[in-house]
Amino acid sequence: MADTKHSHAAGRDAVEGDGISYRGIVWFVAVLVMTTVLSQILMVGVFKYLEHDVASQDAPRSPLALPAGKMPPAPNLLYLSWGAPELSEPGNLKQFRDKEDAVLNSYAIDAASGTVRIPIDRAKALLLERGLPSRDTAAPPKSAAPTKPGK
Repeated sequence: MADTKHSHAAGRDAVEGDGISYRGIVWFVAVLVMTTVLSQILMVGVFKYLEHDVASQDAPRSPLALPAGKMPPAPNLLYLSWGAPELSEPGNLKQFRDKEDAVLNSYAIDAASGTVRIPIDRAKALLLERGLPSRDTAAPPKSAAPTKPGK
């Protein structure tokens, strides 16, 4: 037989709950947000402490050093612009190579040290013509020859 007895309280239908505790979800989110914020504050504090610790133990700046942010006097190897070759890294490299080429391809005499510089191509030709310098190839005297042990 069918159950015909229903208990309706003052005209409202009884609704079955969905089984979710919304209060628990709200508390979980609140605790999660507070933990995250507290962790961020703690990390900021730790970094500030470490920054202060490094600054207190760091050596003072030399009185001869340039002020922070000021560029050293020219010429320097910093890339400044492509427009002015004397101020750019490619321009500095070209100047350096030109100076080195001039040294490699010119004659010079250094009277103080008694040396002479000749162009590299001429030096190569002389080396091929004369050969590498070597020691005297005379045979060592027989008395200096090693003897076998036991004889």
